[in-house]
Amino acid sequence: MKNDKTIDNLFEQIDEHEIFLFAKAYANVNETFAEKLKKRFKKQLPSKDNLPSKAELTKEIAKCFSHYHKNPSYNRYQSWEPDLLDWNLVGRDIQRINRQLEILVENESAELAVDMAILLLDRGGECYDQEWEYEVEVDYEDLHADDTFNLIRSVLENDKIGTPKKLDICEKLEELAHCSAFDDIDISGFIDETRNVLLSDDDRIALRREKYEKANGDYARESAARDLWDYLIQLGRENEAVAFFEKNRELSNLSEKYIDWLVDHRRLSDALKVIDEGLTIHKQYDGIIYNLECRKLALLEQMDDIPSIIKQTTKLFLEHNSSTMTYYHKLKKLISPEVWPNELRALIKKQDFGESAISYLAEIYDEEKWYADLFQLQKESRTDLLSGISRYARNFTPEQQHALVHRLEPVFRDMARNPSPRKYYRELADKLTKLSMSCPPGAELVKRLVAEFRIKYRNRPAMIDELKKF
Repeated sequence: MKNDKTIDNLFEQIDEHEIFLFAKAYANVNETFAEKLKKRFKKQLPSKDNLPSKAELTKEIAKCFSHYHKNPSYNRYQSWEPDLLDWNLVGRDIQRINRQLEILVENESAELAVDMAILLLDRGGECYDQEWEYEVEVDYEDLHADDTFNLIRSVLENDKIGTPKKLDICEKLEELAHCSAFDDIDISGFIDETRNVLLSDDDRIALRREKYEKANGDYARESAARDLWDYLIQLGRENEAVAFFEKNRELSNLSEKYIDWLVDHRRLSDALKVIDEGLTIHKQYDGIIYNLECRKLALLEQMDDIPSIIKQTTKLFLEHNSSTMTYYHKLKKLISPEVWPNELRALIKKQDFGESAISYLAEIYDEEKWYADLFQLQKESRTDLLSGISRYARNFTPEQQHALVHRLEPVFRDMARNPSPRKYYRELADKLTKLSMSCPPGAELVKRLVAEFRIKYRNRPAMIDELKKF
């Protein structure tokens, strides 16, 4: 056929990956073309007499992830520019390497194939996560991770390698299980299935013990301990689970598991002892302490020990401001109405209601209808007086309302004093609206301030625009 310039021009425009896909598709339907491809490129295909070595495959995998290009969204004024991978080319090379690995498996080199497959997944996942850090969307299919993983699965399921090597592979795969690139592949499930087939119960327990002993860091230790406990309980080996706890009582998650087990066996007194021990061991960790204190209260409620329930609820009321209202309501139900007011006032004197928790005390005063105390609290408050007036002004006399509103006048003047972006004027208008709706003295002050601001700040169009609603 004569040289066709149109074809030449087309080849200059078409991406080489598209040419590759076209050639592959055409070879599948044209036997003559496929035979010519084999003849032309036969030397490049690995065969039984020409299998790639570990060093060659390692180099191929490194080259596979070397197709970098410049970021099209890169701003030349940025001080640093990340290089980005051309995932079309990466995907093409991954497919080629996967084919080489399949040929290795077919030619009794399954161990090498699996090692290289894991290396390919590891490098691919690393690059995938890195690109996401640069906020670049990567098409998951370009990794061809399903094909690579299925090759590993086929080797392990078809007994092509021995048990020690299979366990070693599972350990290596475990390191990849948490990579975001493989979220759609149930690697952890496959590892568990494989180990279940290969190992006895004792082997699996030993494996979990080893994982716990090798765990690095508190989170890893807690997680591994919890996993071992769950597995021992699952097997019905409760004595071993309890013995494991006895040696590792300092682990908070393990203590939680042991407490659950004691409660399930109706050993509530023993569970309380473990909780009290935990309160001593973990006294520097507020989150753990609060959880244990709540569990203690729940156990006492199961035991219907009213004096202890009141004591524990009081402790939680006094020591945990964020849950003050919860325990206030619990105590109110537990203590008789005749003595409740005096008991509550005594507790409030003991409680340290700092500025951050003053809103809880205001809620208590409001529910108890102690309006004189509520007014005094709002009068002395140094934080968010506007919210207090908006919420509780209905409970105050006109004189008390006027006294609280008067405190807000300089606050609004300060807010309006300096030129600001529109969003700050909008915030000022929102707060003025809130005050005007709270009580008559508030509405009067807002009317006066708005009239003043319209004259005083008439050269601020954004502020005047936001004040139109008044």
